[in-house]
Amino acid sequence: MRLLAQGLVRGRHLYKCINPSWPKVLKMGRAKRGLKIFKMVLLAKKFYKAESVDDAFAMFSRMMINGFAFGFIGKKTVGVYKDAQASKWNIFKDVKRRTWINKFDSSREIKPMRVVFHHATNPHLDIHIGHLSLVINLGNKPIMNDIKFNKNGELTGKSKIAIMEFLREEIMNNSRMAQNLDHSINNTATSWNVGEQGITGYGSGLTRQTIINEPVEIMSVDNGNGNTIKMYCPSINKHRLLYLHKLYNGDGKKAPIVIWGVLKKQSPSFEPRLHLKTDKDIDVFKKNVSHETVTKKYDGASSYFDTGEKETNWWSPRISSETGDRIMYSGKVPELFRINSKNHPRGIGELMFIRKFNIFNPLAKRTLTSAEVGGILNSDKIRPLNISPLFIVYRIDRWGGRRTTDLLFNENRALQEMFASLSDNIELPEFVSIAIHKGIEGIVGVPSGKSINEGRKNKFWGDPHDWKVISVDLKWGPKGKPAGTILFESLDSGKVFKLGPGQLGKENEFVELFNKGNALIGMVAKVNSRYGHEGRASKLAEWHLDKGVG
Repeated sequence: MRLLAQGLVRGRHLYKCINPSWPKVLKMGRAKRGLKIFKMVLLAKKFYKAESVDDAFAMFSRMMINGFAFGFIGKKTVGVYKDAQASKWNIFKDVKRRTWINKFDSSREIKPMRVVFHHATNPHLDIHIGHLSLVINLGNKPIMNDIKFNKNGELTGKSKIAIMEFLREEIMNNSRMAQNLDHSINNTATSWNVGEQGITGYGSGLTRQTIINEPVEIMSVDNGNGNTIKMYCPSINKHRLLYLHKLYNGDGKKAPIVIWGVLKKQSPSFEPRLHLKTDKDIDVFKKNVSHETVTKKYDGASSYFDTGEKETNWWSPRISSETGDRIMYSGKVPELFRINSKNHPRGIGELMFIRKFNIFNPLAKRTLTSAEVGGILNSDKIRPLNISPLFIVYRIDRWGGRRTTDLLFNENRALQEMFASLSDNIELPEFVSIAIHKGIEGIVGVPSGKSINEGRKNKFWGDPHDWKVISVDLKWGPKGKPAGTILFESLDSGKVFKLGPGQLGKENEFVELFNKGNALIGMVAKVNSRYGHEGRASKLAEWHLDKGVG
């Protein structure tokens, strides 16, 4: 019994991770001690099931052997372990805060990320991602020369920018850092400025201030060797995904060591984009294509995909002017990123977004416009929770290591169906008849015996024209209905056109225009018109953000 009790004390650094009251247990009477230890064993078992790691198994085993034995021996046979600092921040209050991020079942896993500057004895950055906590020491690094405070003891704006640039550089260089095991979720939000009363003992220091606090998207978790987490963190790097890889699991005295870096993924060599020939006359289109191949034309963002055995990366056809590399869309579509296949399909299609049904606004348009799609893909934020991706696959370029770009329409579509079966967020273009259909941009078809690369299109609407507002005469009619017009001058032809209430949008959109009044003069709008004439069945699509005034 004495040996078991001694083992219990030697293993106290493990037990205190499970229950902060362990030192108090050592002072309890025998009956209370036995009940308390029994509860702690159950907690250890729960921890073991939740985490499935070797350390948890070791804790559970030692708790079972030493814990029950200690419940029936005298307290004088062991020493009392005291940790005065632990009580300052309620360290080890629960086990969740010090865990790794494990596999999850939901389609999206979003964690709050908080970056904190802590000027303690050793100045450092605390980075908290959900319950996971990391620390980067700053004491001997040049960044400390750039950290300044204003008269209120707050970090200056330039200092915060410098700290974030330092953090980005560290991650870009795949830096090693320690996993912090002694902060709770509540600790992460604790802060005080220079000159204010802070925490004494553990966690003390000149100041502790939050630099950023925003959500990050957990893309995938690999629980194999090293436990690798991939995440999208646009405030640190909006162009590429980040990864966390555990190098060392730590022990009772040393903290775990992780590497935090950027996945410097380069896009493969893709086939050229689809360049469909245009038949402006629908009767000409009808003669040029096989009627069995005619599908809807979709309006989103053109996107390449490249699928491997673990994930699918999504790419824009465009090259970033900031990085010189192909723009990556993967961080915006975690559901699509997790698709995998041993056939390694690669191809192109249209990336769209669907607004989830809202019972409070059931009439809201669910399919986002191409402008809204572009806004999401180009933003430096994670995708809104009420928006889901929908990918329309146009062409499979590789399958099982074989080039399939030039396969006949039906042969390639069979591969598209196999790819679409991998996810509910992937669909094929819908077959339609050759006619002008309301609510779609146009139709696409392929000549008999040809591939999609030789396809043709018939757009019901021409490309948008740029019209500048030259006068506004909006009013309300005698029955309270929208009335009046806005006079535009075409920047393409110089011609003058009028748009009335029905062409300007819904009534709520008319109200916005009415309230702006003459402030609209000089603004430039994108206007859609039927083929054949710039002013034919014209309708305002959206306002330019980079032309005109306003």
